[in-house]
Amino acid sequence: MSLKPTPPHDAKNRYLNDKKPGVTKKTFKNYRTMTRQFCDWLDGQGITDLTTSIARLSSDLRNTACRT
Repeated sequence: MSLKPTPPHDAKNRYLNDKKPGVTKKTFKNYRTMTRQFCDWLDGQGITDLTTSIARLSSDLRNTACRT
């Protein structure tokens, strides 16, 4: 099974759209600021697809957990 690529800014927008109805304006503004900064950092790291990055991280975590 192949997963569709997930650009960070698309994931950020989906997350914010999901959160907006249940939080105050100030909380939403904080979420928007933090997720924008995180996306900027990801851009700086050259990460353009969260699907492969998360899969790689999950694999690394599983391998580390199996060694302990």
